[in-house]
Amino acid sequence: MHELFIKISSNFTATIDIEKIESVLHPIYTSGPNVVCDSSGKPHWQVFESNIAFSRNFYKNFKDDCLGVAYALHDLKDELQTTDHTSKLIDTFLNHDIQPERVGLIMTYPAKIVNPHVDRTRDICINIGLANSNTATTYVSHGIVSEKEFWKTDIDNFTMDDGSVYIMDVKNTHAVKSNLHGNDLRIRYIITYNMLNR
Repeated sequence: MHELFIKISSNFTATIDIEKIESVLHPIYTSGPNVVCDSSGKPHWQVFESNIAFSRNFYKNFKDDCLGVAYALHDLKDELQTTDHTSKLIDTFLNHDIQPERVGLIMTYPAKIVNPHVDRTRDICINIGLANSNTATTYVSHGIVSEKEFWKTDIDNFTMDDGSVYIMDVKNTHAVKSNLHGNDLRIRYIITYNMLNR
């Protein structure tokens, strides 16, 4: 069976101060799948129609934070080198040269569904729970399917915790559903690392 995702750690320590970062990131709402970066170099969220936001110009403005994540990923690689496994995703990580400029953030809004989609700029990513990570569940299909057919197909899912680390094949169609109820308006933040770009 094709490997969709794998959890590789439960205790990743990130030193990113999300309150500090949120105070300077402004949203830019876009239509379509293309990456949009503010040409001034200012950090911002690119908010997609699928109800998910990615940080842009992140490394330019938060180098120390990105370096901290990269160093911690190096340590995780060293730990995984000593384990027996049969995972192609882990092999991809072990053979990857970690670069801090590939570190970014993902934000998902409370009580929203991130519609089924395929990432257009990357094939494999590492996602790390930063804050309120368990307030949503990620669903992944076994291949590329239409948004209309997604929920009718064979899908697997996982719910992250803060400090959890997952490698994920984002060539497959995937979606995110909120686990929040009532007036719970916590925003979910994930550190993301683009391990394999298209």
